[in-house]
Amino acid sequence: IRYMTRAGYDPEAMVTFFRKLDAWTRHEAMLTGDSAAADRLDIMASHPRTADRVQQAAELAGATRVPGEELDQGRYLKAIDGMLFGDSPNQGFRRGRDFIHPELRIAFEVPEGFVLKNTSQQVAAVGPGGAVIVFDTEQRAEVARRVPDMPTYLTAAWANNIRLSGVQRLDIDGHEAATGAARLRTSSGVVDVRLVAIRGGPDRIWRFAFIAPPDVAQRFQGDFQKTAFSFHRLSAQEAAAAKPWRISVVSVGAGDTLARLADRMAVDQYRLETFLVLNGLNTDSKLTPGQQVKIVTQ
Repeated sequence: IRYMTRAGYDPEAMVTFFRKLDAWTRHEAMLTGDSAAADRLDIMASHPRTADRVQQAAELAGATRVPGEELDQGRYLKAIDGMLFGDSPNQGFRRGRDFIHPELRIAFEVPEGFVLKNTSQQVAAVGPGGAVIVFDTEQRAEVARRVPDMPTYLTAAWANNIRLSGVQRLDIDGHEAATGAARLRTSSGVVDVRLVAIRGGPDRIWRFAFIAPPDVAQRFQGDFQKTAFSFHRLSAQEAAAAKPWRISVVSVGAGDTLARLADRMAVDQYRLETFLVLNGLNTDSKLTPGQQVKIVTQ
């Protein structure tokens, strides 16, 4: 706060920043279907809880006022117009239940009721009843090059510490693949694991892990199989057509409402809620013609 005021900025900006950060964390938790995740994860974070930061920032801002703070919102909005929103192109995109990676030219679809989460290391889909799907790639190129076939990779490399049953060869989108299953006892209870490995090239192996309690795994058996077989390579045209989401700054027009502007959002679900959080608004907020707001476009 002290350094912000020395630079000539309004210290209240730190308060609003943390409030928006907290609101977005709760919004993300809502998207996953676990509204309690925001507080649970916040408490477990290595940094102070966002709510505590807001309180501390508010106290510091109130004690450190300077005349003539800079409040150039127009310049800020101009700077972020066109900025990437959501997943980076080099990590692939989540589009509803589809995961699309235009740079690697691959895609697959997760079952209904599953929510995709994308990180730099893996893609996860969280579903009902504790079911989880994890998709990643073998990081050791030398291992991928060395294994003679996918059943050998499953039993001798990826799951060499697990006794897999029912190991069999598959063909997925013309790629050599293999699958095997195991029942494991973990600290959270017994889970069934279904592994699928897909040869993606001389030094690349794609991997699915389907994990769920036994009764849930039985219920989703067909859905897990559909997800594995939905994996496919994108054509050059399909890859080129996959575009990232971006922030667009637009002016409110006469007759525009919160709902009408939210309908212009490219996001797959909760368009109104995302629009409100993105702009620091609520359902009672009033719009003024000419007012600038942020929407997400493709």
